[in-house]
Amino acid sequence: MRKLLSIVLLLASTCLTNKLQAQTEPFSLVTDAGLPNLAHSWVSWGDYDNDGDLDVAICGDSALIPKAYVYRNDNGIFTNSGFVLPQLTSGNVEWGDADNNGWLDLLITGTDINSNVKAFILTNSAGSLSAAPVTIAYAVSNGQAHWGDYDNDGWLDILMAGNNLSKILHNNGSLSFSDIAAPLPAVTNASCNWVDYNNDGQPDAFICGHVDVGDVSKLFRNDHGAFTEVSTQPIGIPGLSYGSSKWADLDMDGDMDLLISGVDTAYSYILIYKNMGNDVFEMIDNYTFNTFSTNMDIADYDNDGRPDFIINGKITSCGGSAITLLYHNEGSMMFNNLYTDISGIAAGGTAFADYNNDGFTDLLLSGTDTYGETATRLYRNTSGTTLFFTNTPPLQPANLSVQQTGNSVTLRWNKAFDSETPEQGLMYNILIGSSLDSADVFSPMSDCSTGFRRIASTGNTNQDTSWTISGLEQGTYYWRVQAIDNGFMPSEFAPVQSFAFTPTGIPKNSNSELKVYPNPCNDKLFINNPASADITVSIYDSRGTLIINCHTADGIDVSKLPSGLYFARIQTNAHDYHSTFMKR
Repeated sequence: MRKLLSIVLLLASTCLTNKLQAQTEPFSLVTDAGLPNLAHSWVSWGDYDNDGDLDVAICGDSALIPKAYVYRNDNGIFTNSGFVLPQLTSGNVEWGDADNNGWLDLLITGTDINSNVKAFILTNSAGSLSAAPVTIAYAVSNGQAHWGDYDNDGWLDILMAGNNLSKILHNNGSLSFSDIAAPLPAVTNASCNWVDYNNDGQPDAFICGHVDVGDVSKLFRNDHGAFTEVSTQPIGIPGLSYGSSKWADLDMDGDMDLLISGVDTAYSYILIYKNMGNDVFEMIDNYTFNTFSTNMDIADYDNDGRPDFIINGKITSCGGSAITLLYHNEGSMMFNNLYTDISGIAAGGTAFADYNNDGFTDLLLSGTDTYGETATRLYRNTSGTTLFFTNTPPLQPANLSVQQTGNSVTLRWNKAFDSETPEQGLMYNILIGSSLDSADVFSPMSDCSTGFRRIASTGNTNQDTSWTISGLEQGTYYWRVQAIDNGFMPSEFAPVQSFAFTPTGIPKNSNSELKVYPNPCNDKLFINNPASADITVSIYDSRGTLIINCHTADGIDVSKLPSGLYFARIQTNAHDYHSTFMKR
């Protein structure tokens, strides 16, 4: 087992506050950024006003008073947007297009000034965030909540962990969410991620944090909406809390590897796991060090095509100093710690992004410094002219094709080419619209015309070059795909393609009064039938296979169905309606 660095060297260097430096500093502090200093904070980059540059959402606290802001980016100058946000701390913010209207909405969760744990969505209409946030029934603090479409129906769902719970919330449309009762651990001081670790086109869930009996790190495989814990081989991933987790293709072999930090009952760690396939994860580095309250991010900051990472936290020794460590990916899963002048930050947010669109990935940190003072630091990547070349966009993916199977449609394309990032390391992002110029069915969170990425993140299909969509209504659809490199630079979208879709046995909704409940359900499924009409109920699995056919609305027995997503067709003499529901 290789070590990233010697423990002795790390402790000596961190106590000297990173006095050993890289030969040339890759980042320069922006002294006039004007962003608020917050502790227990989180930052998220997103172009909420669709003007072609990345703005910033931030939440945290100042003098223990919760705060949350959105700052508008105007050619690298940040100005408070003036939007009134729920004032929350010790949680997170994240941009995502929850209603598929082409404008980024904001998810925020955390603790308010009265110690209540809350979660909200601020909807975005033409660049203006609503003053009446949508309340989410579940919320976390000392944890995270993230957008992700686990059932590939085009609507962003939510994975959250913290505050003694973990939940997957299904987006029912119209900004309503249902708990699917996935078998996830109740955790505190948690981190969580969506990741398609096995490249089957279905986002899986990873959760780590503290439980009553210690710490856990658990991976859950998504099988058509049913989540099952993976017995990771050969020895499992150790439980960690008070840390962070990220997935990326660190070795550029076409699947997602794991970077995780945190503490157990005795030590603090940075652990790097190589994804070997078939649920096997090999520990590449086991780096023991005395830092907690860590956060991290992954991106290719030097445009060599390989994802690097940055991690910050607080040292339990050295008087509680805060540190920030930048690791350069040397290839072959080897990482070199570059000692830089980047400020030590703990208990806060960390995010890479190219905020000034110059082709170099910049850095934003927020939290507390070595002296316990609140601090937000923006660093511009200024060493490109002397150390590395400007990042160039990938080429468009080619050979797009469509195949319908039952009530699902599979989109396929070839891997793209990029001058910096190897072919196996590229990610992809699809859009689907009901008209030629829209993305109202499956939002890419990118500009449909230019391809500009409105969030600093991986694509919505990870590295997959095929993606299966479910839940479409009958009609003609238009779709495109773009490639994204490890610096989050996108290609233009491939030329638009179209396909006609006709559901198998499940026609378009025609009567909104007929509803299935509860959703999710356990043993019985009921139909709200206000007219007491004679009805026929047909239930299909996610592949379009007929499972149940009956003539009652009073307690349909679904107890023998496996957990997952199902379709219900409800027919009367006058109406024909369909709906989806989750079976726990």
